[in-house]
Amino acid sequence: MQYAYARVRSIERKAVEKDVDASAELAGIKYVNLTEPAELDLAKQLIRYGEAIKTAVADYRPNYLTAYLYDLAGKFSSFYTTCPVLGGR
Repeated sequence: MQYAYARVRSIERKAVEKDVDASAELAGIKYVNLTEPAELDLAKQLIRYGEAIKTAVADYRPNYLTAYLYDLAGKFSSFYTTCPVLGGR
């Protein structure tokens, strides 16, 4: 999970270096076309965030959230490896 976090921070740093305004880039998007399987897998995992939180809270089982985050890190790593971000690495 720490490695996935480090990758996300690296993307953020590179965006700043390239003067990419993420808010402006995302502002006009009305729909997302996910063409790569890794993109779709990551999106599906992200959508489950609310469910993971509710389940962890309802059952007093923080390990549900930990398992979700572990799976999310794996999906993000697959996405990062497969899909170029900011025009490459």
